[in-house]
Amino acid sequence: MTKANGFDVAIVGGGPAGAVLANRLTDDADRTVLLLEAGPDYGPDVSDWPADLLFPQQQPLTSHSWGLHDAENGNFLPRARVLGGSSAVNACYWIRASAADYDEWEALGNPGWGFDGLLPYFRRAESDPLGGPLHGTEGPVQVWRATDWSQGDLAFTDAANSLGLSKVVDINGDRDQSPSVGPVPKNIVADNRFNAALSYLASVRDRPNLTIQTDTLVDRVRFSDERAIGIVTSTGDEIDADLVVLAAGAYFTPGILNRSGYGNGKDLHALAIPVRQHLPGVGQNLLDHPFAIDVAEALIVPEAVYGEKIQGQAMARSRSPRSPGEIDCHIYNGQSFDNDLGRWVMGLAVSMVNARSVGVVSLTSADPTALPHVEHRHYSEPEDLERMCDGIEMAMEIYSSSQLAAVIEPAGKRRWEWSDRKSFEELVRQRSQTTNHCSGTAKVGPASDSHAVTDSSGRVYGAENLVVADSSLFPTCPRGNIHFPVVAVAEKIAAGLT
Repeated sequence: MTKANGFDVAIVGGGPAGAVLANRLTDDADRTVLLLEAGPDYGPDVSDWPADLLFPQQQPLTSHSWGLHDAENGNFLPRARVLGGSSAVNACYWIRASAADYDEWEALGNPGWGFDGLLPYFRRAESDPLGGPLHGTEGPVQVWRATDWSQGDLAFTDAANSLGLSKVVDINGDRDQSPSVGPVPKNIVADNRFNAALSYLASVRDRPNLTIQTDTLVDRVRFSDERAIGIVTSTGDEIDADLVVLAAGAYFTPGILNRSGYGNGKDLHALAIPVRQHLPGVGQNLLDHPFAIDVAEALIVPEAVYGEKIQGQAMARSRSPRSPGEIDCHIYNGQSFDNDLGRWVMGLAVSMVNARSVGVVSLTSADPTALPHVEHRHYSEPEDLERMCDGIEMAMEIYSSSQLAAVIEPAGKRRWEWSDRKSFEELVRQRSQTTNHCSGTAKVGPASDSHAVTDSSGRVYGAENLVVADSSLFPTCPRGNIHFPVVAVAEKIAAGLT
């Protein structure tokens, strides 16, 4: 059903956002859709996928990697170049975050982007057996929670509870997030990581109006006057489309916009890229959650070894009186096998999910094969550092609790140590990594916002028929893992295009 002159819609990027768009837009049998992905495709059958991309107890973050690193500190920035995108290598967390996060989006001038406006799209995305008014039960993403808890899991939960964190059955069960501990909802099916290529694409691959083209890197968008008319690949091939939707993610969508002539005019001139629209916000506002991994480790006594990785997690609030939100940090209890010791090791990690520091993504060249320059600039906002330190201190209290003492044994000096607050803060700066929640680099906002890139429908300012539909749109980063918000936002954008 390919049109003689191309396609009705070309979607750039086959991660979660692109998969959602391909599924929803092909509901209309008369609309032809092309989904373009830079990496390979392993098909609709789980048995054809590499085992490391399916195993949910470990993140294969270096698999199918783009090879990105933070230019400021050298930190590895995991992004997967494969159909399904980074949902093929993530921790499978399916957390909605707080209503306050999305109400802030609406308050920034984005009507319909508050929690009540987004809730139908959250519900449309999932099939959660818990049901109720805040859950969907018929969506493509199947939600799983552990029911068989080990002594190690229970000890972590009891330790967090002893510090004032309430036990909850459902982290997504309320509009708001509160200091609590409970089972993690995950997108796991039959013990496999169920990435977006399996949840959203497998069931629609046979539609005659959907074409999936992989191993194809996109250079830029083509235009006739202000109207997008297709794309150009990195090999120079031209593909016609009446509508172009960018879903390449927060690191790569800005580069496609820049090479298409949308961005800071001065920067584009420096790269000899003709300026179509001066949009200084492209590549700015890079958001993320800084991550402190393995702040404390210990051997797990054999009878308490966890059955499956990270059954539960704690959500904590900073002790700082300046903390503005309901929670600030996620505290994870993980496990790994130490081959040298022949023992399982428990490790606590902290993600600072209320981060307000912003970074930047920019081009180093007009060559589409050149990787972008990325600087996250974690802790450029001092309050972020204070909140992270508070979260790590609480993790240490859990680690030192009587509850965990019953299920762990010391394993040498496997914990962060510091002498005073100044050395603590320096240690955090040196050792922090990324929770891989990059977003915000083509943010949605009103025309009065000089750094907004799209309007509330995702349409790029200064262009016709050019839309952004991925995490780049986020004006702030929700307090949770962003897979679920990315899918909900893509559902919203798709609904606006149908």
